[in-house]
Amino acid sequence: MGIDIKGSLELLNHYLKQVGEQRSFVICGGASLVLQGIQGRGTADIDIVGPAIDEVIKDASVSVARALSLSPNWLNDDVHKIFSKDLPLDWELRVFEVYSNSHLVVQSLSKFDLAILKFLAECDRQKDFQDLLDLELSELEIDEVAKHALTRNPGIENWAELVAAVKRRLKLRMRYEKI
Repeated sequence: MGIDIKGSLELLNHYLKQVGEQRSFVICGGASLVLQGIQGRGTADIDIVGPAIDEVIKDASVSVARALSLSPNWLNDDVHKIFSKDLPLDWELRVFEVYSNSHLVVQSLSKFDLAILKFLAECDRQKDFQDLLDLELSELEIDEVAKHALTRNPGIENWAELVAAVKRRLKLRMRYEKI
């Protein structure tokens, strides 16, 4: 079930305003795609790349979850713990604002950096291919994302083969290559 991303952020801003706190964070994943207008699929959560969720955000997000009947983990920084080390060192230079209100500013990873995380996730769990297609990457971007993926070491024995397979499948579906 998808959440109303903008509505959830509006209510989060409301709760932050009530306690007189301002916050900002960087997101990725499906919520980022939706806020960028890249696709309309639903998502069950908002993934924060950074900074880690503090007590103020946690308390406000629990209030939002109660008010909107959302999962208590609808706003989470799991990706920060798992994937932030997999982003290029200069990813923070490419973030941009996707939501802003009186007490909350939300930025997103760039299309390229989203593609890196989605590519890595597709190689690992095979659930993010449609998101990669929706990003409409150029052939050069696919090559660069795959090149970056090869520098990661997730402890998967056949990692290079998985990267090559996802790269090839993506190029075929984007019609950069033929069978």
